[in-house]
Amino acid sequence: MSQTHKHKPHHTSERVWSHCITPDECAARPERQRAHGGIVRIDTCRCGAIRRAEITIARTNYGPWLKRGDLPGRGWADYPARPRGGGR
Repeated sequence: MSQTHKHKPHHTSERVWSHCITPDECAARPERQRAHGGIVRIDTCRCGAIRRAEITIARTNYGPWLKRGDLPGRGWADYPARPRGGGR
């Protein structure tokens, strides 16, 4: 019997918001756009999957957990697992 893996944040970093992380969902549900313009938190699971979340004081939008091969359109280097500048 195989074990199921449930993703959990092992490491978290934050960046300034630059683009929508779930454009299809935001187009379908405009209330999700209230999370635009704040920060983007990048959660990394021990297995290497990442999840981005747009955060403002009014709302938090969570994106899906993505494995390395699932990232749409942008390079893996655009989503660092560790903060830049000597942080752990």
